Amino acid sequence: MLILILGPWLLRRLTGRLGERWAKAAAQGVTILVILAAFWFAIGAIREDARNDLLAEQAAARAKADAAQRERERRAAQDRRDELRAGATKDAAQQKEISDATKSLPDARPSDRARSRLCVELQQQARRKSEPAPDC
Repeated sequence: MLILILGPWLLRRLTGRLGERWAKAAAQGVTILVILAAFWFAIGAIREDARNDLLAEQAAARAKADAAQRERERRAAQDRRDELRAGATKDAAQQKEISDATKSLPDARPSDRARSRLCVELQQQARRKSEPAPDC
């Protein structure tokens, strides 16, 4: 578009300075330079667009990788929590089992005084039932 507007004007200006013979060649040279410059800028714009597309793809790939990493970390944390819960449940079950097994056992050996009271009580029960008294 620019060539169509500037071409005739450029030809008239160059004719006055260079003469008829060189003016047309100079105008064509300038036209070729303008076309080459247009191609140069078009190729530059295409390259910049491709570079921007590549950067956008790389950013999307990084975001996807980051999301996948966060998901892996979330799953690992969930697995650790589940493992801790399972361990706590197992420990609680073991504690209950131990507690149930030792519930009927005395807490400590009775003292001599408690043993003598128990012996007296057993002897009294034996007399009531008319059984032989135990040796304490």
